[in-house]
Amino acid sequence: NTDVILVYLESFSDPWNFSEIATQTSRKKPILLVKSGRTAAGARAASSHTGALATVETALTAALSSAGVVRVSSVKELFDCASAFSKLSLPTGSNICVITNAGGPGTLATDALIGIGLTLVDLKADTVEKLRNKLPAEASPVNPIDMIASAGPKEFKFTLETVIDDENVDSIIVIFVPPLMINTEEVATVIDEIVKSTTKPILAVIMGRSDLVGRPDLQFSFPIYQYPEDAVFALRAMTVYANWLNQPEQEIVHLVEPSEEVLNIIPEAFLNKQANLTQKQVIDLFEGYNFKFPPTEIVLSEQELHTAASIIDYPLVLKMASRLVEHKTEEGGVIVDIRNDIELNLAWSRLHDNYDRLDIPKEQRQINVQKYFSGGVEMAMGASVDPQFGPLIMVGSGGILVEVLDDVAFGRVPISRNRARTMIRTLKGYPLLLGFRGDNLVDIIALEEAILKLSQLVDENRAIVELDINPMLALELGQDPIILDARVKIIEN
Repeated sequence: NTDVILVYLESFSDPWNFSEIATQTSRKKPILLVKSGRTAAGARAASSHTGALATVETALTAALSSAGVVRVSSVKELFDCASAFSKLSLPTGSNICVITNAGGPGTLATDALIGIGLTLVDLKADTVEKLRNKLPAEASPVNPIDMIASAGPKEFKFTLETVIDDENVDSIIVIFVPPLMINTEEVATVIDEIVKSTTKPILAVIMGRSDLVGRPDLQFSFPIYQYPEDAVFALRAMTVYANWLNQPEQEIVHLVEPSEEVLNIIPEAFLNKQANLTQKQVIDLFEGYNFKFPPTEIVLSEQELHTAASIIDYPLVLKMASRLVEHKTEEGGVIVDIRNDIELNLAWSRLHDNYDRLDIPKEQRQINVQKYFSGGVEMAMGASVDPQFGPLIMVGSGGILVEVLDDVAFGRVPISRNRARTMIRTLKGYPLLLGFRGDNLVDIIALEEAILKLSQLVDENRAIVELDINPMLALELGQDPIILDARVKIIEN
């Protein structure tokens, strides 16, 4: 007989089992969860960009999201959401209409719903016309609909019925600020009648609701909130859960059959007592999972440098390739767009000056010579292993801004195609992939498959504890992304 399951969480001692049970349960009933101790789980020390971004909180969020668990931020929000889940049908989309008798609260609701990713829907033309013909001239018949303060039960009934008939509308937030001359209970009763006649969720904000809440003689079939933001957060929780529930269950796909030689790269690195893979090992490992790199040569001498330059051809990129240098960009270890022999020699000297400053042994001063690519969209991908949650995959905006912008999304290994798609689409930089301001559209399917291949790579090579791909250049339709830089940290189990 339970409508919704509420969970208060302090710690996660058995996350794998919990997530499996939660996924099965979420298919039947919604689970709402609030966790205490969020700030105590601060960022742990990590040498990689991904490790620095992947805190326990992000790991928990990734695990819960994949299991369909809706996470809320406070006990108040927990019960606000529970009220909506227990009384209303789930929304079929994220298009919201706001109906109010006061402009200010309507604007607050609009700001809140747009701010958390819901949509203020454009009403159909005939809906707007019906409202304009019936409501006072001072009213606003477009969404958010402001019926003005004189609106009473009759106006609320007409407006709600008209909006419900609009097929563009998925959910409604109705706001009533009680004026002296209008009876609050009568308005609430009208809303209740309309709610019972539709499957579209209707959440009400009735300011001064104390006249209605707690009275045993009044039982309404819709949730009543005190403030607009409360209703918006509850509706968002319902929409998130409905979207998860409507996703088809997908099996984890394996896109690659790596050779035995590829799977032996890390065991052989342990024989050499390595904590990080060399650049050659990194390239061999990723290419074994069908990732692409630019034409690349790793050199130790100036003679090898010029031979590599003649093979690859300008423009070029030079990078420090020593496994003793963890953050190449911060150490001045990347020089791009080298166009001739003079620039090549200057870049070589600059990198070796930085090697001198870092006191790197001469036999460890490898230089990576790569073809320089312009265009495309820089992305970042990575993996980090959480002690409780296991491997996590990260995708985000790339380049030097990956930590500055914090524009990243996480998923727990193994990643399904739906999860990979969702991770990409939740990024703030997602519009850049769609051909922002005349740029060419990026091959997003190829980007999704890169996430799936990375998930498989990490799942099949559990000795990897931290992995960074940054940047990865996402290219036009029909072209696979290209890894411009990657590094892998390993630990023997």
